[in-house]
Amino acid sequence: MSYLALIKENHIYVKYAGVIDGLDMVQITADENFINNMRRLQNVIHDFSFCDEVSLGVEDMQEIALMSNLESNFTEKAKMMIIPRTPQGFARISAFSQAIKSPDWRVLAAQNYEEALTKL
Repeated sequence: MSYLALIKENHIYVKYAGVIDGLDMVQITADENFINNMRRLQNVIHDFSFCDEVSLGVEDMQEIALMSNLESNFTEKAKMMIIPRTPQGFARISAFSQAIKSPDWRVLAAQNYEEALTKL
């Protein structure tokens, strides 16, 4: 897995490439630079549209939701825009959004980076 986390004026733009799985998603949460900027900016765009494959099953999504719910104890408010690789990814984003317990954490889907910017 590879990703590039770009710090913008009001958000973090994470561009993923290659093959992504659940363990890869845990890697970004261990990135201190990412976490500190997420806590400061509270807006993240996760862009999977450049990936060759995204292999995230139900259990992976549950673990990511659990980690996000834990992080909401440290980051009170956050907005995450997710750009899926395929149309089927939109259903996963909806399920992930419903698994987030904090009312001040929002997870939304976008078709591309430009649309994601308009939803921030």
